[in-house]
Amino acid sequence: MVEVEGKGALRARLLHGEVVKTSHREPAQERVGRIHARVREALLRFRPEALAVEEQYFYRQNELAYKVGWALGAVLVAAFEAGVTVYAYGPMQVKQALAGHGHAAKEEVALMVRGILG
Repeated sequence: MVEVEGKGALRARLLHGEVVKTSHREPAQERVGRIHARVREALLRFRPEALAVEEQYFYRQNELAYKVGWALGAVLVAAFEAGVTVYAYGPMQVKQALAGHGHAAKEEVALMVRGILG
């Protein structure tokens, strides 16, 4: 979660970040349920105005695609329950907004994010 400082300014403050770890050994409902619960808790705690997610894009591996879809579904349901609007952005859109071009390397994007968050 980030808090944007001022309107239109590229300054923000990190409020919360978390990795929800799951294991392929766990049943799918437990993994998806844990993701849903942690996202829902963060949304209810911080009450954001909106939530941004990575737009689904083409995956070469069908198994990976549907598992990513499960996680995204858990996030979308949590946002619905918390009354938070969701916006989806593709990787190139994010890179364009942060680095000025859609083909920026991960390192360049990370540098821009660190600059914005101070």
